[in-house]
Amino acid sequence: MFKKILVGYDGSESSELAFKKALELAEIFKSKVYILTVSRIPEYVQTIDEIEESKRQAKKFYSKILQKAEEILKSRNLDYEILLDFGKP
Repeated sequence: MFKKILVGYDGSESSELAFKKALELAEIFKSKVYILTVSRIPEYVQTIDEIEESKRQAKKFYSKILQKAEEILKSRNLDYEILLDFGKP
């Protein structure tokens, strides 16, 4: 029934609940799970370097959170893709 499941995930309590439900559904329907994290970048910056620094910090912060999710997905032998993007969630 569900071939693809998209989960907005940022490590918060509500995203953890959504992630767990997505895992349950993916196991039942053999679905591919897409984990999407969108990090907000500053809207008003002086230089491009400020944007790049903000992206570096976000990648560092979310890498630990997404690594934990990836370990869970691997342990359940699920097909998945993890995406980190920047903009307005």
